[in-house]
Amino acid sequence: MISIIIVNYNVKDYLLQCLNSIKKSKLNNEYEIIVIDNNSSEDLCEIEDSSLNIKLYQLRKNYGFAYAVNYGIRKSAGGHILLLNPDTLIKEDTIQTLYNYLESNL
Repeated sequence: MISIIIVNYNVKDYLLQCLNSIKKSKLNNEYEIIVIDNNSSEDLCEIEDSSLNIKLYQLRKNYGFAYAVNYGIRKSAGGHILLLNPDTLIKEDTIQTLYNYLESNL
């Protein structure tokens, strides 16, 4: 399984575009998306989506990027971790290509 971890802070529009690009990806593997929100002022409840296996964790305080990433990693179930910034747009085959490379070069 691939765990995709995204740290968000007041960039909901970028985050939605990022999630949409992941949704359009051609992935042959199980994956989960973990969004760690660093106490944004924006409402993110709408991003939780069971069909995309999105898990949203909202921190009560902005602890910074590194803390949020480590929090996401602790909550992840995947054997591979992919850290994405919320302003990242994924091409259809990018994640699968990365996964295939990792698997063939471990």
